[in-house]
Amino acid sequence: VATKCDYEKSREVLKELMEIGISRETAIMLLNTLPTEEAEIRALLPSESQTLPLESTKKIAEILSKCQSK
Repeated sequence: VATKCDYEKSREVLKELMEIGISRETAIMLLNTLPTEEAEIRALLPSESQTLPLESTKKIAEILSKCQSK
């Protein structure tokens, strides 16, 4: 189950997503939806980002997991 990040954690996650090449708009959308599966992440990415290497979607999932309860 996803939980909302506090303000500071959200800013940190947003910054990390942008550092790996995700646009601010897409990073915010990912942060709002908090997909947990790599297939969900790929489905939410703009079409030009659909060709990201598997390692990139794994990294996105890892970054987003900072806002998810265990």
